[in-house]
Amino acid sequence: MAAEAIGIAAASIAFAQATAVVLDSMNKMKDAPKNIKELQHEIQDLEAVLKQIENTCPHQKRDATETVLRNCSDMLKQLLDLVRPFQQEVEDSKFKQYVKGLRMRPKESEIANVVKRLQSQKLTLTLALISSGNCESDKALSAVSTTYKRHELLHLHGQDMDQELGEPREKGWDMNMLTRIIDQRMTAVTQQLRYDPTSKIEDLLNLDETQTDELWRLDFESVRNLKDAVYERKLEKFLESLCTPDYQQDRLHIKDASTTTCEWIWDHREYLSYRASTGSCVFHILGKAGSGKSVLAKHVWKRLSKQFADIPEKDSCAVLYYCCDKRTRSDETASSILRALLHQLLLQKPSLFGIAIEKNELMQSHSFPKGPTTWTFDSLWSIFKATVTNSQLQSIYCIIDALDESERESMEIFLSLLPELLDDSEIGVTLKFFLTSRTEGHIIECLEGQATCIQIDSVTHKDVETFVSEKLGKLKRRLRLDTEGERNLQQVLVNRAEGMFLWAELAIKDLEKAYGVTAKSLPNRVRSLPSGLNPFYDRMLTKIAGMCEDEDTTLLVRKIFTWVAMAARPMTLAELRIAMAIKLDTKRLDSLEPLQNISYDLLGLCSSFIEI
Repeated sequence: MAAEAIGIAAASIAFAQATAVVLDSMNKMKDAPKNIKELQHEIQDLEAVLKQIENTCPHQKRDATETVLRNCSDMLKQLLDLVRPFQQEVEDSKFKQYVKGLRMRPKESEIANVVKRLQSQKLTLTLALISSGNCESDKALSAVSTTYKRHELLHLHGQDMDQELGEPREKGWDMNMLTRIIDQRMTAVTQQLRYDPTSKIEDLLNLDETQTDELWRLDFESVRNLKDAVYERKLEKFLESLCTPDYQQDRLHIKDASTTTCEWIWDHREYLSYRASTGSCVFHILGKAGSGKSVLAKHVWKRLSKQFADIPEKDSCAVLYYCCDKRTRSDETASSILRALLHQLLLQKPSLFGIAIEKNELMQSHSFPKGPTTWTFDSLWSIFKATVTNSQLQSIYCIIDALDESERESMEIFLSLLPELLDDSEIGVTLKFFLTSRTEGHIIECLEGQATCIQIDSVTHKDVETFVSEKLGKLKRRLRLDTEGERNLQQVLVNRAEGMFLWAELAIKDLEKAYGVTAKSLPNRVRSLPSGLNPFYDRMLTKIAGMCEDEDTTLLVRKIFTWVAMAARPMTLAELRIAMAIKLDTKRLDSLEPLQNISYDLLGLCSSFIEI
């Protein structure tokens, strides 16, 4: 069987050598038309070689080899038909040769096309010959690969293959040719993928599914390189198709915790139990708006990421993060969460992408998906679950901030499916969710019985004190507060904030803009401020309305708030200047007169709500 396989490979090599001569002659033909006669002889020689191969395999007429050989013969005949009219005879004058050369030029594209198709058949013929014969294709492939490796080893040691095999080689036999055929084609396909990553591998190689599978099984470096390139391109296209929200930019927009705040979490009994648990679990932080949940979630992400980066087992762990934000993404749903988690997991562990390919029909073939892909929640969940289940990682931490910012129905479905991922016996990996949200009934109900909950405003009293103390610096210097005055004001602010950092910050800004206040009157002014964020916002809006001296100023403020609130992303000042100049009857942007003092207007009227 090994001898038959080697014989088949020899026929393939002979074909490749003859074809190479033809291609070389064709390249010369463009610049030297007088070589057409030489080219014709080479084509005839190649046709004879193919006929000889057919004659030596009369019992294999139904084999795939016959089809490939006949296709090649047809292509050669087509080449002969194209070049025969322009054959230059010996007796032709130089002028006649020149005329024939000119007449041949329009046919060069047709000739090049046939040559290209003939060239693509080299790999097809190689694989067909390897898998043909009475022996099974796997055994034939093994025999050829083994022989090649032995030849390569002997060549390195300066020995002759004929002596090792104990038999003479056929004339023209070259084991390296088989590898060169494959290497050349693999290199060409890899280069073409770089220019057109949406191309189908089967089309580039001109192979059917069975032949493609045979190719992937070849133990050649060029084949492995192509497989890696295909894998990387598919991963890249898949990540692009997810259309993932910019979770990194979202995280940057969240303020970092100050040096001494959020440190309580590391010593909290419930959190320590959550971290020490050997099983999958959910930790849920509840709190009012502005109570520091997002800052805490970012703080936990930073600490976990650093911890896992510094341990020897870092490759067996993953830390994923996402912050829901319906203000910048009006269509925020649980699908966005899955997109972001999948995106990060595959970026951190690219080898897991193979699991996603096997699970989803759109990614199973060797081709790339063309055009935008609409990933449904069910598809995303299926891929995420399969990827996590088969990841073979020790632990995966999923930090998801502001669940209440996501669309309610999809969030309820997402939370109801979490138990499927918390069954350690099924997924084989410790999966830990760190979730934050406002105190919303539907979220609490969905997580009841499966999550450890902490009310954040019950444990952040000291953090609010630290935050207020840091923010009072400007006011302290302005009013020259002594230690007792600062302590009294700080205590009132902390008590009135009720665990809300944002309320404390807004109150301090209000005090900084107040006129006629003294150290003694400050505590009473703080007590007069409304409780809660929404009443505070109402007070701020009322104050802005009082600053508007006329209808034009009121209209300006409304337009500023409208553009900023409705923008799909944060606007630049240059963009806002143009937007403010647009009117209902505006037809051309180049005719607009941008508002030049937009910075002053923003700072003077809207600084309570808008940051530059």
